[in-house]
Amino acid sequence: MPQAERDAPQADAPLTRNDVAGIADYARIALTPEELDQMTAYLNDAVALLKPIRHFCLEGVEPTFHPIGGLANVMAPDEPDPARSLPTEVALSAAASSRGRFFRIPSILGAAEDAPADSDPTATPGGAMSDGGATGEVGR
Repeated sequence: MPQAERDAPQADAPLTRNDVAGIADYARIALTPEELDQMTAYLNDAVALLKPIRHFCLEGVEPTFHPIGGLANVMAPDEPDPARSLPTEVALSAAASSRGRFFRIPSILGAAEDAPADSDPTATPGGAMSDGGATGEVGR
């Protein structure tokens, strides 16, 4: 099928091949020409499933963001539970490295990749301790 024919909008297809290519590019999804054709057909089939609800008059209907209306935060409060709390010493006992009440972890900012294989992964290139985001507090 010629490129111009594939890119032309179909009467019953709201999405063109170019539309789907743009969506895939925006989502950083690489599609082969065959996959692009398949995805265009698939998305047009999905849009076609919505045709029946397009006949309803929805003027003045407020959007619903959750199926259970007024449901708000369902998370439990972030409060310590003494019955389930682990003593700091026990939590840190299996840590590879710790300082005070904190776990020490390798830097995620690239210092470990530049360091020699036998160096301390939790130290910065100059040998100083990496504190910026490198520790996590245990307990309260």
